[in-house]
Amino acid sequence: WKDRYGWLNLDGSHCLWYGVYCDTNGTVLSLNLQGNSLSGELSKAIAGLKSLRRLDLAGNDIRGYIPTEIGHLTDLKYI
Repeated sequence: WKDRYGWLNLDGSHCLWYGVYCDTNGTVLSLNLQGNSLSGELSKAIAGLKSLRRLDLAGNDIRGYIPTEIGHLTDLKYI
């Protein structure tokens, strides 16, 4: 996990975390974690980001299946 700015600080806004982009209401619209040395499986909890439009995990070591729950993200246009 190369750049984890803000991710371990539960006191701050998630909108200030590295790779997280939000609208003015604090709703997560995009996760851009490309080339961030992440590894493991993509959690089905990703479906909790109901307004997610973009998910970029390229250049990481993400393995396993894409959770079927990601199909519920109707605004998601880019994976």
